Amino acid sequence: MSTSRRRGRYWALAAGGIGFAITAVYVALIISQGDAEWAPVALFVAAMAVASTSALTAEAISDVETGRRFLVFSTLMFAVVGMLGIFTIGLPFLVAAALAAIGAIRLG
Repeated sequence: MSTSRRRGRYWALAAGGIGFAITAVYVALIISQGDAEWAPVALFVAAMAVASTSALTAEAISDVETGRRFLVFSTLMFAVVGMLGIFTIGLPFLVAAALAAIGAIRLG
């Protein structure tokens, strides 16, 4: 495995790890608030989980082009979730989007 491939994988791991960690924090905050409307929460959590899983999948795939596609998708999903949640938990997702974008660029 080339050095640039390994570096791209590290960025993907970091993005996926941040995504799952902030998703867990978000769910814990919603649960601690008590009676929340779960339909929008479930949709938001699903989007966060898909973005995080996509980043981690990019790390696990050996084909560079497929991994890059997963990272680009993850970047877009993290950016959308980050912008939608900018006043609450959006900043870490924007950081994860940046990490996934760097990973997509460095992969190769």
